[in-house]
Amino acid sequence: MKRLSAPLAALLVALAAPAFADETSAPVAEQGATPFTVHYRCAGERTLTVRYPAYADAGREPIELSWRGQRYRLTLVKSGSGARYANRQLIWWSKGDDGFLTTRGGRMIARDCRARP
Repeated sequence: MKRLSAPLAALLVALAAPAFADETSAPVAEQGATPFTVHYRCAGERTLTVRYPAYADAGREPIELSWRGQRYRLTLVKSGSGARYANRQLIWWSKGDDGFLTTRGGRMIARDCRARP
């Protein structure tokens, strides 16, 4: 029986890793089979809440973002890194436990948002 060389084995592992990577970058501790809510504290003591769909439904179901007494439904759209959700008014960018909220025109509304434990 032949053994794989160490460099070949490392290459195979490296090539397989992206297939298991988290494409939506939802907060890691919350990924699972049921929807979940994350509370964020942003710069200037601003807060917002995002209800994410179950991890398996992340690409099909919208998120619900609560901001200043209003609720918005945003759908997942293509992004280079992290997750980006948008509707006609707002864009929510998140990566891991961090995020920021802008208007569709690019004006920053909430920056330096961090998931609260």
